[in-house]
Amino acid sequence: MNASQFLELIQKSDRLEKADYLLLKKVQKNFPFFYLSHALSTRFELKNQDSSPSLPLAAVTSVDRVWLKNWLFQPAKSETEAKVSVALA
Repeated sequence: MNASQFLELIQKSDRLEKADYLLLKKVQKNFPFFYLSHALSTRFELKNQDSSPSLPLAAVTSVDRVWLKNWLFQPAKSETEAKVSVALA
């Protein structure tokens, strides 16, 4: 996975697919302390599976667990809402 592929995963964090999840697992294996891979895979697991084995590592590597919890459980934004929020920032 290269940088542009990873940026695409970050941009579509609400719409990750199983293939994206498997790529994130490879990144986690190669870079076990890379926080974003744990956070993105945890978000996928919480939305699509019954359990979340990535959650403990995401919490341990997170600098701000309150932010992590809010980000994991926030409702998904539509494309237009995301573009508006980026434009306003």
